[in-house]
Amino acid sequence: MELALKFLGIAIEAFIISSILTKGFRLVSEPSDADVTWGFLLIVSAIAVGIGSLFFWFPDLRKFFNKNEK
Repeated sequence: MELALKFLGIAIEAFIISSILTKGFRLVSEPSDADVTWGFLLIVSAIAVGIGSLFFWFPDLRKFFNKNEK
């Protein structure tokens, strides 16, 4: 059951992040400078949240990236 909930959480989060990325890419293609700025911020924030969520859902990744620390 725990594994199923983990995959459900990942699927929901992936859907939300993909929606934010889609909106960001649409805004970047607009002629307005403000829309391009908001689109860029949405894209960067979605990527940051996606990377952060990887460390939340897969805590072993922290050990992999911190293998040089004692």
